Formats: sequence, structure tokens, C-alpha cells
Amino acid sequence: MTEHLPEPTYEPPRPPRERRYLKPRWRLAGRILWIVALSLLGILALTIVAALVWLHTGRGAGELGRYVTNEARNAIQGDLRVGAIHVGGFLHICVDGVDLRDPDGHRVLSADRACVRLQPLALKAHRVVITEAQLERPWIEIAKVPGTGETTLQRAIKPRKPPQPGGGPLEWKVDVRNLELRGGSITVRPELGADATLALRDLNVTDAHALYAADSAAAALGLSAELSAPGQAPVAVDLDATLEGTAATGTVALKSFRARLGESGLVANGSWDLARRAGEIRVRQLVLRPEDVEVIAPKSPLAAAVRGEADLKSDGKTAGVDVRLEAGGGKIGAKLTATLEKVPVWDVQISLDAVDPGALSLRAPKGQVTARLSVHGKGTPRFDEHGVVGEHEVALHIGPARLDRVGPVVADVKATVVRRYAIVRAFTATALGLEIKAHGAAAYDELSLDLDVRAPDLAHFGRAVGATLRQPSLPVGGSARLAARVTGSPTSPDASLSLRARKFFWGGTISADDLAVNGTLHGPLKRPDGSLRLSAQRLSASAIDLGAPRVDMTLQWPLARLRIDGAVAGGALQLAGDAKINDDKDGLTLSNFLVAYPGNTLHLARDANVHFRDVLVLEPIELVGDHGSVRLQAQVQPTPGRIDAAVVVSKFQLDRLPQFAMPKDLALHGVLDANAVMQGPRASPDFDLRADVHGVGVRQAGDLSLDGHVHAHVHRGVLQTDGWAAGSGIVRVDFQGELPIQAIATQPSNAPVQFEARLAKLDLARLAETAKLPALQQQRVRGVIDARIVATGTLATPRATVALEAHDLGTQAIQQVDARAGFLIEKGTTAFDGSVQLGGEPALALTAQMPFDLARALRDRTYLRGMLDRSLQADLAVTQLPLERLSRSGFLPPGSTGTVSLSARLGGTPRDPTLDVNTTGNDVAIGRLHGLAFQAALAIKDKVQATLGAQSQGDVVARAEMAASLSGASRACRSRVLRSSRGVPGSRRAGSPGGSRSPERRPGRSSPAS
Repeated sequence: MTEHLPEPTYEPPRPPRERRYLKPRWRLAGRILWIVALSLLGILALTIVAALVWLHTGRGAGELGRYVTNEARNAIQGDLRVGAIHVGGFLHICVDGVDLRDPDGHRVLSADRACVRLQPLALKAHRVVITEAQLERPWIEIAKVPGTGETTLQRAIKPRKPPQPGGGPLEWKVDVRNLELRGGSITVRPELGADATLALRDLNVTDAHALYAADSAAAALGLSAELSAPGQAPVAVDLDATLEGTAATGTVALKSFRARLGESGLVANGSWDLARRAGEIRVRQLVLRPEDVEVIAPKSPLAAAVRGEADLKSDGKTAGVDVRLEAGGGKIGAKLTATLEKVPVWDVQISLDAVDPGALSLRAPKGQVTARLSVHGKGTPRFDEHGVVGEHEVALHIGPARLDRVGPVVADVKATVVRRYAIVRAFTATALGLEIKAHGAAAYDELSLDLDVRAPDLAHFGRAVGATLRQPSLPVGGSARLAARVTGSPTSPDASLSLRARKFFWGGTISADDLAVNGTLHGPLKRPDGSLRLSAQRLSASAIDLGAPRVDMTLQWPLARLRIDGAVAGGALQLAGDAKINDDKDGLTLSNFLVAYPGNTLHLARDANVHFRDVLVLEPIELVGDHGSVRLQAQVQPTPGRIDAAVVVSKFQLDRLPQFAMPKDLALHGVLDANAVMQGPRASPDFDLRADVHGVGVRQAGDLSLDGHVHAHVHRGVLQTDGWAAGSGIVRVDFQGELPIQAIATQPSNAPVQFEARLAKLDLARLAETAKLPALQQQRVRGVIDARIVATGTLATPRATVALEAHDLGTQAIQQVDARAGFLIEKGTTAFDGSVQLGGEPALALTAQMPFDLARALRDRTYLRGMLDRSLQADLAVTQLPLERLSRSGFLPPGSTGTVSLSARLGGTPRDPTLDVNTTGNDVAIGRLHGLAFQAALAIKDKVQATLGAQSQGDVVARAEMAASLSGASRACRSRVLRSSRGVPGSRRAGSPGGSRSPERRPGRSSPAS
């Protein structure tokens, strides 16, 4: 079949329509309408111009301000105030001095100026178009009002009339095209007057615009500020987002989102269908740096940067979050999936792959950990006072993992929760030097748990705990096994515990063999009964052998009994007592307490109460006996509160102290009265001590006994003290002073330094006789010693002197020796000056000096480490000392004659010293040696050089020269010795008594040495 185009058809042209002419009366009506419309437009234009002119006048702006302010005041419960209003251009309105307060007068918002520019013609189309909006130096403070659940901002903007029910969304469109905010600040406080939990300053918003309509919305802004609380860091946020549709059923498009805190931040984008609960949000460039996290969480343990990304996805039926992080040299992954049903089914998977905990946190040990955690459940877990309700399965596996000082760590846990019943199917762990096994079940009204812990090497456990806590290792050693079983219910358990330790050590203080601990607890926790028993085949505490002690503690509500029995040197040790819940139910009443040990028994004079309230109150506890008493009372507030404590010791005989705890053969005796008081803040309390002793002595001091008094008061680290001690008419020491002893580095530089102590006329012969000192008695030591120490000045410019004088010192062989020595520390220098006299005539003088800053030494503990590298200068001088004096004093044989001179100078530093020594002697006669003259010199610097010459009756008898290197390198060392008598040819007479010329060298007599 062939298709044919339709044939054209012909239509004749239509005749033109005849023009209809308006009748004269309609034409007149049209003209009237045009005139009326133009007149109305003219009147409207004139009205607008007149309104603008009126608004530009002071009266018009004022009227507008009062009108707007009154309308706002009538709309909200807060108090809104504005200053001057300025109108410029075409509806460009600025308001100065904006101030908003809540009903109680607390300021909420203020701003220097707020300006807007409107398009009035858009209002006819139900559109609010703000082409420009500016806010200068806005100040906002939000704080919770005490006694209410509202903030000051909520109360300020709360409407006076409640909103009418049934209202729909706003039908108007709001378009803000350019918003700027400059120099703002925002502060959020948990309560009025409290420190800010969040504060921003220098807040600026630029390039911001927003659009709102009933079926769409859009927003974009750039924000920058400086975070000032809880820490300080720059903050920046960039946002660009749109909403298509209503707020309940539309689609949110997050075009871009950037947030930055310091050097940390993230970037996000994506979209989300609110109706279908479906979409995808992608988080990239996630960075968390520890210094930034510490700004908002000061106690954060994070020690290294964490980087990663995350994805949030949903298809409307199942939603999931996938987090991928790089941290600690390894990878951390977390996946959460859940169905979007009324009773969701969810699953959590967390994995660690070769992560170093020490790189993430300074509190964690270094090492490498690989682990997996899986949690599967149905429904939303609910927590209440009875525990958790739900259906969950938990599986945890740790390993392979190895931590420094901890060793390998392996753990497996499998548990199931069905409603309120939890079943631990398996729990095994090898970690921290422990082998742990547990199994059982627990519910709100039922328990059945078994625990077995083995520690084959407690030293390994101590090292592991120290590494985990980033602390020194625990000083524990030995081996132990702990077994525990708990049945009954959480509120009324029936528990038993057994601990066995073949060997147990704690530092150098506690050592035990075959230690056994058994305990039970049963009955309601509000009124429990139980027992605890401890025994050991051998127990030693602080080097005190306690034999095979036994500790029994029983609890029969409300009474608890304690009894400790042990065997010590000289007899038995016993400690016993009762404690009962007092009538106020806030503490204990102590009664029937007894402390007995060989030689003494102390018992509680009266019942005493201990209260555990907000303040720990220890009522006076007084232990009395036949040989003295001890009383203690205290009030201790929680940190950082106060402490008030006092200890009084009355007429306590020191020979009745526990001798098994005293040094062997000390035999301390005497009577002590003391009163010690501690008051003030727990961190730095004041301390006051007054003590008197009578007839105090020890066996090693023979018949020497001391009486004394001391008073010491410490206030803000400064000690004020005075006292004295005297014994048997032989020795007396007096002292008094005021000087800083605590926190010296923080003490003010003008803190006083005043101290004086004096030892007066100590007779060495009477001391040796009374104190029965064999070393002094055998040598028949005699003499009198006076000593004095004086410190003055301030902590910045201290001055200290030490003076020592000894008169008529002597022994069985030596006599007539006087000595004097003095130290002076002042202006960064320490000087020493000393001299010795023999028979009342000068014999030796010594002076020394070196830099030493006492003020710095008191403040800086490391200052003394550099003493070996500081310059030192010392001079020793003996000038024409007659040997007869040494002979009369017993230092030389009788009949010794002649004179000796010596000068020595020590320089350099203690680590690298230099020494120069010169000595001469004339007509020296000692024993069989007669008429000897000598000269010697020694120099020690980079080299050791020494020369010696000796003459007898004018003839050279010896000559020597020596040189050697101190560096250890192989250098030449030459030595030469010449011996001659009167008949030796070529010898020369000695020169002047003070020295001699070097004799001529003889060929062939020099021998090199290295």
C-alpha cells in the first residue's frame, strides 16, 4: 500500500471584523479610572516619600524605635532595650545599643549596632528579602538559672503568650542574602557566676546567606573565632547545605562542611532522604591531634595524632557506620550495622591491627596489640537500677599482643545476656604475669561465679602493673594463687576466698613463707557477717621477725573483732580490739583495744568513736600503760580540705619501746614528753612540735645522758625553731633560728634566713671517760672544743659562718696543740681560713676559696653536681718552723733541731687540679741525721715536674730531677741522682741556707726513663 500526501485545499480569506466604537459614556468612564489609578499611585509614592522623610528625622526614627521595642517587649518575657535608630537610603535601618535581659535582669545579649536593608515591595508577595544584615560586636552569655531547668536565653525570648495549637509552618519566605557578624563573643556557663564551659571570642561570620520557605531551605556561612574556654585554640566552620521539601519529608544535601579546631578537623558531604531514612554521609580528612583534644578535654590521654575517615549509609531498611582510623602505628576499625525496625537487630565489630598503646596514650605501656571485639544484639539495651535488659552476645579476643615489661597478652571472653540473665561461657586470659580463668552466671537475684587466678611469678606481675600505669614496678615477689566463689544474690551474696603464697616478698620490708589467707562473707550486704584469717609459717616485717603470726578478723553485724598474735624476740606480740557500728550509723565505736609486747602493755583508756561523714573525725584515742601514754585525735576533710591532728606523748619511758623493732644493743633509755600538732590545708599544713627529754642515753654512750628541749614550728615552708641539749656537765648545745625548709624554689627571695647554734667548751677527756669511748681513752685524748654556726640574711643573699676552736689538744704522745678553723659563705664564694699552733707559737696556716652560690644551691638540687668543675684555690704555708716545737709537742723525736719552710698552692678545678709545692730545710737534725739542708719543688699541671737537692755539712749528697706527662702519651721523663761526700771530686758547696746552686752534670750519669 502506497502512502500519498494529502491534497491541498483552498479557503477564501475571512473578511476583517468591523471595529467597534465605544460609546461616549464608556470612554469617559475609562478616562476617569486612569485618572484615579494614577492619583492613587501618586498618593502612594508621596506617602512612601513622606514616610521615608519622616523616618529620616529624629522624631520619626524615635517613634519607630519605640514602636518596635514595645512590640518586642509585648511578645517576649525578657527586657529588650535599644538606643538610637538611624534610617538611610531606601529602608536601610540601623539600631545602636541593643540590650536583652531575662526577667531577673541578667544580661543575655548586647550589640553595638545592628543594621538591615529590606526590599519592601517583596512583602506584597509574602517574601522577606534582607539584602544586607550586619551585627557589630555582639555579646551573648547563656547560663543555667539556679532552681530551674531553663537558661537565661530561654527565659529572655520565651513568649508571653503560649503558641496557639494547630499552627502550621510559616507561609512566608525569608531570604537573607548577605549576613555579616564582626567581633562577637559567646559564653556558656553551667550556672550563673560559674566558670565558662564554652567561650568564643573574636567571632566573625562572613559570606553568609540563608533561604527559608515552607518547602525548601538553604544555608551557607563561613565562621571563624578563637576558643577561650575550656582552652585556647582557633576555630573555623564552613557550611553549604540545602533542603528540598519539608523539614519532615525532604532531602538534605550537604554540599560541603568543614570544621577545624587548631590543627584538627574534618571534611564532610553527602545527602539524606528524611522520609525514607536513606542516604550517605562521607567524612574525610579526619584528624585529631593531642594538643587540640587537650584544649576541650584537659585530662585526655591521647598522645599522638589520629587520622582516618568514616561513612554513614542507609538504604531505608539497614543503616551502618564504618570508621577507619590510623593510630599508634596500626589500624583501628569499627563497624556498626542495625536494622531500622521497631525492634532493631544490631551488630558491632571493633578491630585493632598492630596498634601501639604507648603511642596513643602516655598512660599505656608500649608494645603492639591486635584484638577483635564483636557484640551482637536484638532490641535497644535498657539500663535501670536492676542492671541491663536485652539480648546480647559478646565475644572478645586479644592476641597476638606483646607489651613492654608485660610480655605476651592473650585473652578470650564469651558471654551472653538474655533479658536479665548473664552467662559467662568462657573467660581465659594470660596477661600481666597472671593466668586467669572464670565462668558462671549472674542475674538480678542470682549469682554463681567461679574465679581462679595464678601468679607463678609475682615479680613479673609487679613489672607489668608498673608498665601499665607508667609507674615504677611494684616491689613484689614470690608466687601466689587466688581462688574465689560467689553464690547467692548480688544483694545477699555467699562468698569465699582463698589465697596461697608459697613465698611472698614486698620490697625489703615484708617477707613471708607459706602465707595463707581465707575469707568468707555471707548475708545481706546491709548487715553482713564474715571472717578473714591470715597465717604464715614465717613473717618478717622491716627486718623484725614476727615468727608465725596469726590474724583473725570476724564480723557479726554490727560488731567486728580483731586479734593479731605473733612471736617476737623476747616474747609475744598481741594486738586485739573490737569495733561496732555506732548509734548514728556513720562510724565505728572502738573498745577493748590492747597492744602488748615484751616489756610493755598499752590499753584503750575509754571507748573512742570514728565518724565517716563528709569529714573523717577521729575522737581522742588514748592508750595508757604503766610506762607512759599516747593520745591521738584528728579531723580530716576530703582533698583539698583541711587536716587537724594532734599526738600527745606523756612520760613515756624510752626503754619500754618495742625492743624487737630497735637496733640491736641500742639500750635506749630516758623519758619523753612530746606534743605534735598538724593544722591547715592537706597539701601544705602547718606543723608544731614541742618535745622534752630527760636522762636520754644509749649503751654505746656509757654514763653520758642528755636532757633537752626542742620547739619547731613550720608555717608555709618556713621553720622557726629553738632548743637546747645538755648532758652530765660535759656538753651543751644551744640553737635557734628561722629559715625556709620546704618548697624553697617557690619561697620569696626576701624570706629570712636566721640560724645560730653553739657547742660550748666540750671537754674531750671528760667525754671519753663518761661516755666510755675506748678509742679516746686508749690515746688519752684531752682538750677543749668550742664551735659555732651562724646563718643570716635572706634567701636571695644568705651569709653563713662556721667557727671551730680547739685548745690544748693532746694525746699520750702529742701535746700543746691549738687549732682554729673558719668557713665563710657569702656573695657566691666559700672561703676557709685555718691555723695550727704548737706550744703557743704559729706552725701552719691554710686558706682556701672557691665559688659557691648558697642561694642557688638551696633552690636548685642539681647545682651541686657542677662542684667538680668550679675553680679552686688553696694555699698552705709553714714559715721557718723550728723543729724543736714539733719535738716538744711529740711529733718528732726528742732533740730534733733545725728549721723547715713549706709553701703549697692548689689551683685549677677539683676534676683537673694544679699544684705547686716548694720546701726548704736548714741544719736539720733528726735522730742520727745531722746538719742536713735540703730544697725541693713539685709542679703538677699538664706535666709533673719535681726537683730535689740535699747537702750535709756543706757537701752535696743528693740531687734529682723528674718530668712526666699526665696525659698518658709516651713522653720523655728524665731523672738524675747524684750522691757525694767530702772526698768526691767535682762537688760544690751549698749556697745560701735557703737554696743551692745545681751541681755540674757528670758525663754518662744521666739515664732517660719513660
